[in-house]
Amino acid sequence: MLTKRFGDYCSDIYVNIFVIPLIGILIIINLIILYITDTFKSDYSITNKIVLTLLSILIISLTIGYLATNQKPLYRFDTISKLSTYKKNYSLEMFKNNNYQIVVRDNHYQCYYKGKYVIKNNILKLQDLNDAINTDRQVSNKYIINNQLDTLKPLNQGYPYLVLFHDSIKILR
Repeated sequence: MLTKRFGDYCSDIYVNIFVIPLIGILIIINLIILYITDTFKSDYSITNKIVLTLLSILIISLTIGYLATNQKPLYRFDTISKLSTYKKNYSLEMFKNNNYQIVVRDNHYQCYYKGKYVIKNNILKLQDLNDAINTDRQVSNKYIINNQLDTLKPLNQGYPYLVLFHDSIKILR
């Protein structure tokens, strides 16, 4: 599975709008220059090798990216503050292989915090989570699972409840 822990990261709108298209335009300009210089030599071997290499890298990258982002979580819990007017939206996604992902969404960026979780005696423990720094005290590292399996009550004080997202599977044990 590609839901293993690859590290915490953030992505913002500016990279998607400005940086990626700029790099694409520069690659296209370089390919055009190589093609023009190869036409004067009547030898297209350099251009063909570069184009085949770039296409191979693109196909492999798109395949890995599709497989990594197409993983459906078993459960998705959202903070109660998401249902109110809090600026950032927090969600906890739990996968089959005991990995979790916390997604922090704002208007211009998303941050992902990943780690492992353990469930013992109706207590969910999120390992590898530095909750005070990473999640603005919106997601705790220990929760009590209620009997209806629709909310998670934090064991630590000052954290909001997590509510089961309506599309999630309601099996937690």
